[in-house]
Amino acid sequence: KLFPPDLTTIEQLKDNIRQEIQEITQETCENVMKNVFERARICRAARESHLADVIFHT
Repeated sequence: KLFPPDLTTIEQLKDNIRQEIQEITQETCENVMKNVFERARICRAARESHLADVIFHT
């Protein structure tokens, strides 16, 4: 949706981004926040080391 084939201007891209942001539900935001807090808890429990299920690219 963000990058349709007929996208020709930066303003169209900005409009598409705004539209997609508007479509994010409260439930999705709540789930993301729960996940962030859970991952932070796991990280702290692991003495601030990397999370095992995350792939880091260097």
